[in-house]
Amino acid sequence: MLAKYLLDLSGTRALGYLVLKDAGDISEADRPHHDVRRGRLAGFQVPFTRYRREDGLPSGQVFGLAQDIHQVFWFATPGGLARFDGARFQTFTAKNGLSSHGLRCVTADCDGTVWVGSDTGIDHVDHNGALLASSADEQWQYGPVDCIFVFDNELWVGSAGGLLVRRSSQWVRVADESIRTMASVQRRDSDDHVLWLATTDGRLLVQRGEEFRAPASDDARSLGKITCLCAIGPDRLIAGGRGGLAELDSKGRATARLAHVRAGEGVSAVCRAGGDLWAGIGRTFCRLRRHDDLWEISSVVTSRNAINEIVVDTIGGIWGATDGNGIVKVSPLHEMIRPLSLARNTAVFSIRQGMDGQLLVGGDQFSSVLHPGGAADQQTLEALDHYQAWDLLQMQDGRLFAATEKGLLQLAADGQSGHFAFAGEPVVSRACRALVEHDGTLWVGGRQGLVTIDRDGRVARAATLNEETMGYVYTLVADASGTLWCGTIGNGLWRSRDGRFERVLAEHLTEQGSTYCIAVRADNVLAIAQDDRIVLRHADDDFELLARSEDPIAGWSLGWGKDPRRLWAGSASGLHAYDIVDKCRAHHITAVLGLSQWEFTTSRSLHVTDGGLVYCGLNSGLVVVDPQYLDDDMPAPVARAARIDWSNAEPVCAGDGAFELDSDRWSLRVALCCPWFLDEQDIRFRYRMVGFEEDWSELSDVPEARYSSLPLGEYRLEVQAFSRLLGFGPASRVLTMRVVDRRFGRGSLLAPLRAARRLVDAYSGLRRNRALLVSDDQLEEEIGNRTAELVRARDKLQQLNASLTEQVTTDALTGISSRRHFDVTLAEVLRESLMRRQPLSMLFIDIDHFKAFNDRYGHTRGDECLGFVARRIEANLYRSADTVSRYGGEEFAVVSPQTDESGAMALAERLRASVQQLNIRNEGAPGPGVVTVSVGVTTLPGHHRFRPETITGQKIISIADRALYDAKASGRNQCMYHAFDAAVDSSMGPSTGSKNRA
Repeated sequence: MLAKYLLDLSGTRALGYLVLKDAGDISEADRPHHDVRRGRLAGFQVPFTRYRREDGLPSGQVFGLAQDIHQVFWFATPGGLARFDGARFQTFTAKNGLSSHGLRCVTADCDGTVWVGSDTGIDHVDHNGALLASSADEQWQYGPVDCIFVFDNELWVGSAGGLLVRRSSQWVRVADESIRTMASVQRRDSDDHVLWLATTDGRLLVQRGEEFRAPASDDARSLGKITCLCAIGPDRLIAGGRGGLAELDSKGRATARLAHVRAGEGVSAVCRAGGDLWAGIGRTFCRLRRHDDLWEISSVVTSRNAINEIVVDTIGGIWGATDGNGIVKVSPLHEMIRPLSLARNTAVFSIRQGMDGQLLVGGDQFSSVLHPGGAADQQTLEALDHYQAWDLLQMQDGRLFAATEKGLLQLAADGQSGHFAFAGEPVVSRACRALVEHDGTLWVGGRQGLVTIDRDGRVARAATLNEETMGYVYTLVADASGTLWCGTIGNGLWRSRDGRFERVLAEHLTEQGSTYCIAVRADNVLAIAQDDRIVLRHADDDFELLARSEDPIAGWSLGWGKDPRRLWAGSASGLHAYDIVDKCRAHHITAVLGLSQWEFTTSRSLHVTDGGLVYCGLNSGLVVVDPQYLDDDMPAPVARAARIDWSNAEPVCAGDGAFELDSDRWSLRVALCCPWFLDEQDIRFRYRMVGFEEDWSELSDVPEARYSSLPLGEYRLEVQAFSRLLGFGPASRVLTMRVVDRRFGRGSLLAPLRAARRLVDAYSGLRRNRALLVSDDQLEEEIGNRTAELVRARDKLQQLNASLTEQVTTDALTGISSRRHFDVTLAEVLRESLMRRQPLSMLFIDIDHFKAFNDRYGHTRGDECLGFVARRIEANLYRSADTVSRYGGEEFAVVSPQTDESGAMALAERLRASVQQLNIRNEGAPGPGVVTVSVGVTTLPGHHRFRPETITGQKIISIADRALYDAKASGRNQCMYHAFDAAVDSSMGPSTGSKNRA
């Protein structure tokens, strides 16, 4: 069974991935689901980017695609010819001179000319889309064009009127058969190539001299009607048809076939990339790998649309033209960045080395044991199914411990059961964060401090010099010399010495700093992430600053790479690779998944294996990065001009290629592009006009440069592209221009008069300048005084505005977002979700029996209770995108974008349980005797079929409120889900109070 898991990620365009379970059937479900068999690791996912009509394609149906010598992509659609330069789409139709907008195929030759086949003939355009000639001019008489192929420096065309070749600007018919597709196969014993053809009626032909005949073997007949061809090596050809796929030799004999072919599920497209094949099989876009004499599906990209054509770009990216859903693109980085499918989609908090090469993976409500060597099995740790595993540790004697939100949990050897062994000790019976084994002793750090547990189970608090309090212990590590290092939240860095812990005071480290992670290299060099800094500590106790981040937290987690000069840092904005010799950031990885999916979680959420693989625990799941691809020669992003537009100017191109124009009023707009398809959505641009300015402009994702009315002189416009992965590309000169004054070059008879006029103007100007100099000092002083007054007034106004904004957007009682801020946030998130077709979940939370609480303890205690509950809910929202607001009274609302039904229910249960764990007494109410909450949940599906105008924020609120009402009516202290229904009447939404839900 081939189970699908599709997820749209954030970014400019829709992204997603599918997970391969087993070869065979493909699920046709369109929305996310989680019916994955427990105990099996689904394997690596293949993330992809999708370009659709919303992005600029003229049609979701794409029949053909090609990349030209300028790296630009061209797409043949029934709505016209689309051009994509990495920054924008352009569309060309019959209005631009094409013989037809109903296009069937496209290809590009070695001269940069783009050839387009349509229903009425063939056209060719230059690299900017300008028409060079049309079939009408050449009196095309061969009918619709199905394929265009460049073979032996000649252009071959398969049309309804036969097979044609272009020679001396004339079309010569070489065969009468109507051709569907072609492939050029190299001979094994020479550099010559042989042309293979598939006719529109499904027959396979091979070139024999000047003729085309059927191959000697009839093995290809078992494929039925041949639909696609692809050369994969000397005398080796892949043929796909209605009956499957086969690898053929020079005589047409099948040497390998496609495994697991379903009846009626033909192969529509195939392409080779390295040693793999990428194919469209039925409605599935997948990767194939050969095992013995079988080509087997190794992974699936998408199973939503049939694939018409597949192309590999110049840097290894895979592009598929779908039959109704635009373009699917698999980045060349898909081998470097590989999301791992766990048995449950969850945030990953910790990754630890276990025994026998296993990895212990702790997450939110789900944890497991993985085999990093590629094994397909995973062992689910059932005992942690309802806990957040911040850290997992397997000791030398085999005992397995987990640091959870509820305390220290000791697991059985198989991980299927566990117990809180030290429930009476304050540190280990509450929120635990970090574990380490040292000399057979277990050290446990958490919100309440640091303790040790010896082999006999005795618990003791860690001693400190001067009886200082360590506070919230967040991370622990032991170095090669046996020293324990302890990082705290808000209380600096500590280390053990002579049985006691002392505070580490050093340059670049602060006494009240929050130390999030400490990583030890083999030679005992430490990397310390504290606040916005990463500091290196050398063996001689010398501390030096490695990096300072623009973000408030430089890294949640650190890990030393296989190369000792490389340090990895996982932050809220991606994975960073630092070069500790050059003291610089070499790479910033946010590719493939998008920035919002690259958010690390804890100090244990990054692990580097002995083989150099980097395992990343993210809020979006588990991702594996293979750094060897970073060490290869990746092409740098190169910016260039896509178009130059002048306004109010008619520049003249000089002999040296520079533009010359008058010094009158004019404006210049240069559209920029960067066809760098490693991660084109991450590209940003900067530019400068050399001769006018020395500094570069600020980086911008707007691909455009603008200037107007520059002074007389010669200028050079330089542009530069930037990507997080590789940094800045080379500076490119895209324009040279000279601004001149041509008024004094027109007419030699008037030249003396003009010279005299210039002398008079110069003398008058000198007199005026002398008069102006007299009052210049007084004017400067007055301007200075006025400027100072304006600055003071501006600063006061900004302070007042900030204060008013905080009052409006923050609830004064609880400190979380206010109702007004909630309304604004919901509107923005809903608009984003509808635009990107991503799920959006809403949680309505109400405190149970709150009226009874107020009646028994008074309103002052009631206000305190509201604050405690609000802060607990906020503390348990791990994603920065999730927001909680006080809706009114004792009601709270949580907006969780990009969260499906199962994720929303898991979040709701976590919040409900966390509030109950506050143990706030409410003896006047039935039930557990403590304050509890009820939660109503609804989710707007990402791939819904509702009309956008029927979806409003008030409707989502109304459905979540009704779910909350049912949770109350069913006994309280529980979570209830209502499916989103666009037809639900939202006129009776929730009130700003409790609606008598005490």
